[in-house]
Amino acid sequence: MQTRPVVRRTSRVLRRPCDAPQRCRGRHVTLCLLSAWLGSAGQVSRVGADANAPTPAANDTIVRWDAGSITVADVQTVISQQVPIERARLARVGVDEGVGELVERMLRYDLLAHEAERRGYANHRNVLAAAKRKASDLLIASATVVDTKTIPEAEVAKVRAERVADWNRPAMRRASHIEVATRAEAEQLIAQLAHHSREEFARVATERSSDAATRKQGGELGYFTAEGKHAHNGGVALPAQLVAAVFAQPKVGSVVPTPVALSDGFSVVMLTGLQPSFTMKPAEVDERVREQLAAAQQMSKLAELEGGLRAEHKPVVHAELVDQIVLPPASQDDSAGIPQGFPAFPPDPREPPRLIEPDGI
Repeated sequence: MQTRPVVRRTSRVLRRPCDAPQRCRGRHVTLCLLSAWLGSAGQVSRVGADANAPTPAANDTIVRWDAGSITVADVQTVISQQVPIERARLARVGVDEGVGELVERMLRYDLLAHEAERRGYANHRNVLAAAKRKASDLLIASATVVDTKTIPEAEVAKVRAERVADWNRPAMRRASHIEVATRAEAEQLIAQLAHHSREEFARVATERSSDAATRKQGGELGYFTAEGKHAHNGGVALPAQLVAAVFAQPKVGSVVPTPVALSDGFSVVMLTGLQPSFTMKPAEVDERVREQLAAAQQMSKLAELEGGLRAEHKPVVHAELVDQIVLPPASQDDSAGIPQGFPAFPPDPREPPRLIEPDGI
């Protein structure tokens, strides 16, 4: 059985109107549309249209060629696999244009897939590797599936109570700074950078800031609360005077008009981001907790599956051969210029959990 593509939005193609005098209705593919879909492309023989033809059955064939076919059920399956925005587009543009275009793309996909198989590409190492990875993904999805409805309410309540701070995030601000030794130098930089972009501020910070912890990342301080606590590390606080200066700024991109005195110098500060406070609704919290607990159970099931496979097949790793693998020489400056520190945005518990898989073959 040939695999059908999951088709996303592409550019529209022009279609000739249906020959039938009565406009076709409904979501099913009708014979009167067949001539409009396929005859306009000029790639397959055109079938006569009948405006009064009954709605076809799921196994009725829309397109047939010497090596395969496309049925009404095939088209409906592909439509059901579309992302919501694409299904909405199909409903908006109508059967003539939307589904007709989809049938043409399905036909093109099948013709190319058949020809690729005929020429032996099915045995290409890249194809075999992709099939191997996909089969592994399907196994993992099947063996580790967890229904969030099965998570006990007691576990949900426990996590909800333990992580109250995750569901109520205070307002946060993001800033960058340039630390220099003297007030005069700081005032000079403020005058120079008052109307410049964040990129220019970061460039100057990289060149002139004496703060080794932030210099390589363009003076980036990350997101922090009015108490100076970082979004990603609540135990580390910024100097109170610097935090107060940032929260007093009126808009993103503005530079604090006066130098901020630090224990070992002066800071030139730019406000670079705002995040309003939010409090999640109880129902949203429970849903997020269930998703996170389900993700944890999935990882546990995956570890159990892998452990069982290792016990069954008893793989042996020859460490002495691993040590002999030759790696390409590393650059002496591989880490130069790589930002070290803060994400672009503070963590948001409203985002669903993400399973990050390691790279591999």
